[in-house]
Amino acid sequence: MAEPISSVATHFRIDRTTAVDDLRDGVQLLLDAYHHCENPAVRWPTKEEFPKVERAFYGLSQIPNVYGAIDGSYIFITKPTGSKYKQRANQFFGRKGCALLLQAVVGPDKTFFDIDIRSPASFGDWVAYKISGLNSYLQSESNVLPENAQLLADSGYFADPHLLTPFNRQASYTERELNFNYNHSQGRV
Repeated sequence: MAEPISSVATHFRIDRTTAVDDLRDGVQLLLDAYHHCENPAVRWPTKEEFPKVERAFYGLSQIPNVYGAIDGSYIFITKPTGSKYKQRANQFFGRKGCALLLQAVVGPDKTFFDIDIRSPASFGDWVAYKISGLNSYLQSESNVLPENAQLLADSGYFADPHLLTPFNRQASYTERELNFNYNHSQGRV
């Protein structure tokens, strides 16, 4: 049964800020361990698997060169307190409450390729992406994704060589833009 973070803090005789820190750090350690084990649950496809992933996304969206879908989701937490967060406590408040922002990239079968939970909710999807290990990886020499690879992203993201976003909200759309946005949304479902 799930326990509120305040109950966990009380049980271990630590303050809520420390409990939130320890939870975030613990989850990050688990994710790091997944990335370094023989059969990680969260991993990018191999070069040999990329064509299958691209075909599956094309089958969903009719958009070529798609190798993943990226989005953010809130993990709600109790507002951090204590001296460590005195200057940053308000960063954890996003438009939906006090939370951490989990950013994930998934494949066409909803398997996880990448997860990052380092950002407070106020950062939003775009800033979380820009400071993520994923963004650093995609711009590095060790990036094994095909040269023209793109990730489907919602309108919470902006123009980036590795992200393909829908046509943004506007007064009217052409038929081509409507079709693209529909196909784009089908690939992110």
